[in-house]
Amino acid sequence: MRETLQQPGACLQLLHKAIAAGPPDSFAVLATTRAGHPRARSVVLRGMHEEIVWFSTHAFAAKVTDLAQCPVAQLCLWMPEIDVQLVCTVRGTVVGPVEALGSEAAAAFRRAAWEQHSKKARKMFFRRPPGTVFGGADAADDGGGANGGGGDGLAVPANFAVVQAEILGMDALWTAAENVRFTHEKVSGDWGTREIQP
Repeated sequence: MRETLQQPGACLQLLHKAIAAGPPDSFAVLATTRAGHPRARSVVLRGMHEEIVWFSTHAFAAKVTDLAQCPVAQLCLWMPEIDVQLVCTVRGTVVGPVEALGSEAAAAFRRAAWEQHSKKARKMFFRRPPGTVFGGADAADDGGGANGGGGDGLAVPANFAVVQAEILGMDALWTAAENVRFTHEKVSGDWGTREIQP
């Protein structure tokens, strides 16, 4: 495992394997900041292309606001089968309805992401926005009417967004037998690697 973690390409392969396996392997903790305050939540990583991973979100979720203010965030995955924690520093770009209007490529990517979701996952986008207070002024509308139904069709709802997270750095920690830790940072397009004290 030491030989694997000291190679950035091998770490990316571990990440790709976890995402391809789906939940729970593809669950990650996304940590963002807003006005100097940390905010963390779980996300499901749904795909990866080269050094970019992506996950879906409600367009009005707090993470979208956070990334608009500070696009640099971190994703943390725990891989229990190999006792490895992988923390990726990323730059998040939100692809929502506004971005889709201005780019055919963005619109196609957003639609493809929506079509990849199961019916159960789609239903999440026909409910109240995340963080809505029950009994509050916004609680009467669950968003279903505005978005055209309950997720049965392929029409992409207005509140569906995708976050593309470009990997800028990785911190790989192996906790089995001996604690081994390597960091990988992208500098001028090339990976720089260091072994550091866990």
